[in-house]
Amino acid sequence: MTVYSLTFKLQSDSLYNKMSRMQPEAEFNLWCNYSRHVMEVTFGKASSPESVLRTVKRMAHESGTRILRDVPTAKMSHLMVMSCTCARAMPSTWSVIAKYNCLDLQPTTYTAGWEQYRVLAFSSSDIRSLLEELSHLSKVEIQSQSNKADFSMMDNFVLSMADLFGKMTAKQSEALRVALRSGYYSRPRRVSTDQIARSLGRPGPTYREHLLKAETKLLQAVGPYLELAQIR
Repeated sequence: MTVYSLTFKLQSDSLYNKMSRMQPEAEFNLWCNYSRHVMEVTFGKASSPESVLRTVKRMAHESGTRILRDVPTAKMSHLMVMSCTCARAMPSTWSVIAKYNCLDLQPTTYTAGWEQYRVLAFSSSDIRSLLEELSHLSKVEIQSQSNKADFSMMDNFVLSMADLFGKMTAKQSEALRVALRSGYYSRPRRVSTDQIARSLGRPGPTYREHLLKAETKLLQAVGPYLELAQIR
């Protein structure tokens, strides 16, 4: 079976995208099961987390969306369980994704007026139809597109983000992310740890320690799955 993977972002007038336009420093991640919305708000560089939450609550109230649970989850994030309003926002991006037999890999991420989706499709024609209809509704930008033959859902979706990165500190995950983005893991290597450290304004030994700990935790997380892969 060949599966087609597509990551795209678009600009719409959905409730959550309006929130992200009004609070561009924050990030809104949303999961929906067509009964409830679970939204995690990450404040990022927002100068006033309280202002972000006031915006969310005011706009939810104005749209008729009920906030059912309101839970601080960490110093710089907040979790809310809300009533689902998808049926009142037709056609929504989610409804178009479902219309063309695609699987939405949640969460949907809203930042600075853009909402990002990752979907799987089981036909190239479904991907084309999906993008064509979405382009008539809003501005769409494709971020990545690929296909994979002999694809197994179980082989590709047994790991969660928490499994992989949950034990890393923020500085460790940043060290790993910047190293990957900068070409540290490319062959030939395009940058040294000292160069990355300077770009971040950190001492070289401190950055290397964060990177080594991140690599160790990542390998420890995937280790059991490597053993399973060898058995199979």
